[in-house]
Amino acid sequence: MAAQDFTGEPVARIHLPGRVPLGFHGSWIPDA
Repeated sequence: MAAQDFTGEPVARIHLPGRVPLGFHGSWIPDA
């Protein structure tokens, strides 16, 4: 999302190797 337009399309998409856990901002996925 662009910070100026929350209704627009995502500006990027990524594929993660597993489920995103709660508190992801403080987590690390090894070998990503």
